[in-house]
Amino acid sequence: MFFRRDAKAVQVAARLAQTAYRDGSSALGPKLATMRSGEVTPRAVVVGFYRHLDDAMGVLRLGTACQSGCDYCCYYRTVASPMEVFAIREHVMSLDGPERERVFDQLAQNLETIQPLTPDQHNETNVPCPFLVSRHCSIYDLRPVACRRHHSVDVTPCNAAFHDPRTSDRCPQFPEHLAIADGYNFAQYVELREHRLDARVYELNAALHGALSDPTAYPRWLAGQRAFPDVSDVQKSPRRI
Repeated sequence: MFFRRDAKAVQVAARLAQTAYRDGSSALGPKLATMRSGEVTPRAVVVGFYRHLDDAMGVLRLGTACQSGCDYCCYYRTVASPMEVFAIREHVMSLDGPERERVFDQLAQNLETIQPLTPDQHNETNVPCPFLVSRHCSIYDLRPVACRRHHSVDVTPCNAAFHDPRTSDRCPQFPEHLAIADGYNFAQYVELREHRLDARVYELNAALHGALSDPTAYPRWLAGQRAFPDVSDVQKSPRRI
């Protein structure tokens, strides 16, 4: 639900989306070639890409209800591109043993819950992100665009949706914020396609499990093939405003 949907707000959002797409393409395109050559890793690429996105959003100075320790949205179904998933995989493999095992255990529990569900049913089921620790995101700097996109002007519907995931009460959101996130996300999609890389968006738990358990996943993606062929919850392209 949009916090504002008047004609002026929609026009501003459209212009922001176009600018964000151009800026996102400029920020990401040159880095993908160096990633494919092995000069940089997916984590290095997405960190720079996210920094540009966060700076663009920060200029808006929109007042949201989001704050540290508010974790209602950390139980949502989340999607990510293969590049984002492989960046998170790098992080997981850098963790010490106990924390890495905690992530693996939570992933296994989540997959057991998610496996029999359709995407719509998953949307109506609270499943904790494997990186949610003490009500805080443990990969905040690496969280996908989908997470950066989400926000709310009022925490009340967030609380309602957490306690009843089937509620029709939706978080009021700024169209300008969504427009910038969608512009950058579409830039990511286009640039990945331009470099002949799988640009689908995958359900995060299943894709990350594939990235961690299959050593051929990353080379296969770099070769232009589908990164996670066994993941059924997949979209051909990201959403746009």
